[in-house]
Amino acid sequence: MQNIRKKVLEAKKFLADRTDGIKNPCEVGLLTGPNEDEWGLRFPDMTQVYDKKLALLARKIGKEKNIKLQHGVYAGLCGPSLETPSKTRYLKSIGGDAVGFSTVMEAAIAGVHAGMKILGLATITNINNPDAPEKATVEEIIGSAQKASENVNALVSGIVQNI
Repeated sequence: MQNIRKKVLEAKKFLADRTDGIKNPCEVGLLTGPNEDEWGLRFPDMTQVYDKKLALLARKIGKEKNIKLQHGVYAGLCGPSLETPSKTRYLKSIGGDAVGFSTVMEAAIAGVHAGMKILGLATITNINNPDAPEKATVEEIIGSAQKASENVNALVSGIVQNI
């Protein structure tokens, strides 16, 4: 996940808990096609995708384990390419704090549509500053994620133990 807002630049290699998500408006609708009524409502309410109680628990566990968490809005894109400076500026202008290829769609489809409680966690793997772009490689991004894995494991284990 790339960090695109200056307010969370220091979050690099740490986790972020999400308050909301933005799906790329040019992509096909998440619940397009025939509805499986037994899976959930045709038009589920999307005003609170991420569960506030789970987010509070994540923050509590993070504080106990000295793992810094930032919260914000995650902009989900299809990928598989990294963002251009213009796309980053656009995502910031519509409220995005971080961007990545996944989980906004999954939260809507698997979570809200099916009535699940969702906790959105993501690892900030690189900074995407459109005014001073730096080349990012997939290898560097994977390396940052690997460095954060110990904190991810500790946080998720702590959350699961307290549910």
